[in-house]
Amino acid sequence: MDEERRTDSVSTRQGLAQSREFRLGGSTAPWAGALVHLAWTHLERQNGLSGLSSKSDHPNIGIEQGFKERTYVVRLGEVEASPTAGFSYNRKPYHLDLAYVHDMARARVGQLFGDHSSSVILTFTLDYAELFNGT
Repeated sequence: MDEERRTDSVSTRQGLAQSREFRLGGSTAPWAGALVHLAWTHLERQNGLSGLSSKSDHPNIGIEQGFKERTYVVRLGEVEASPTAGFSYNRKPYHLDLAYVHDMARARVGQLFGDHSSSVILTFTLDYAELFNGT
């Protein structure tokens, strides 16, 4: 929730901008190394200044498969209308994750990133406790 105030030469107006998100879902492991995820996201937005409000519902569907005790993981899915794919490499204390998202966050921000977007996200995580054996 955020209170907005707009002032011009004639008046000052204020109103609340609110956003709510509800998620429901679950995962199952149908075979060794696999995870299947199904969920639903409900988004609500209201803007007191403009008087606009919106509600939308979006599925979240994904499958991932781990190999060599989840050292390598590949994944495919759709998150709130954005197709995704990814790859992870896990070898303690390192974790490397590479993800591709088509039309990232389209359900939340519309065309902020253009008519169509292709995003690549790379995350590297280092577990210091594991690296230094807890010291």
